[in-house]
Amino acid sequence: MLEIKVPSAGESVHEADIGEWVKNQGDSVAKDEIIAVLETDKASLDLRSPENGVLTILAEEGDTVEVGQVIAKVDPKAAPKDIKETQENKQNAEFSNEKLERELKEENKSIENYSKGDVASPAAKKILAEKNLETVDVQGSGKDGRITKQDVLSLEGKNTQENLKNKSLENQENLNEKSIKNNFGNNREKKVEKMSRIRKVISKRLVEVKQKTAILTTFNEVDMHEVMEVRKKYKELFLKKHDVKLGFMSFFTKACVSALMKFPIINSMIDGENIITHQYADIGIAV
Repeated sequence: MLEIKVPSAGESVHEADIGEWVKNQGDSVAKDEIIAVLETDKASLDLRSPENGVLTILAEEGDTVEVGQVIAKVDPKAAPKDIKETQENKQNAEFSNEKLERELKEENKSIENYSKGDVASPAAKKILAEKNLETVDVQGSGKDGRITKQDVLSLEGKNTQENLKNKSLENQENLNEKSIKNNFGNNREKKVEKMSRIRKVISKRLVEVKQKTAILTTFNEVDMHEVMEVRKKYKELFLKKHDVKLGFMSFFTKACVSALMKFPIINSMIDGENIITHQYADIGIAV
């Protein structure tokens, strides 16, 4: 059985937390495969298997362990025969990925080597005129770099695919934002997340800085023209309907709620070793 010990992460680091076991008890592991993630005060470390074999875990996820402590073992004799095949498949996949990357780089290089100017064939010029384009930036495939009809059509197809891809990403972002808006404030739920070792140290240092240094207040200017126009337009109607004047505080509060929805970590607090994120916004205003 080969022992897996907590590695040294620097002279001042003597212990670490087991952030996550990537592999489970009794799993087959390959040489150099990541089996766990360790968190120290300064960084996260990947713990890898020293050899092919079957994994035996000796420490629980979340435990604090010391440098040099044995937290797992690997039995090389119990390594299944298909691990070698898996490694060969992985190497073949990596080779295929490298080949694909080379092809993409060559394609991008050919696109970057633009041939600018009035070098389009008559057929290509006709298509450009139909699209209301004076010229097109593309490496022509014709003689002396002349832009052919097929070059323009190919470029149009690439642009269409790129536009569809960008539109799909934009739609996904809109759906995510819409989902947050629909769920935000519907309940009093809180999300509790345990702080990582690094975040604990950062939190401690920030508190020390706040206690030992002078606090600086900054002022930022914001263009309020549009808000003032809206207020001017509706203030009489608002006063008549609600018997309350429409001030700027309503707009400021709305802006704060929108920001908290978009950046939930700002709407959080630290409780011991946990980060509590609120799924709602309670805003207190001194009057």
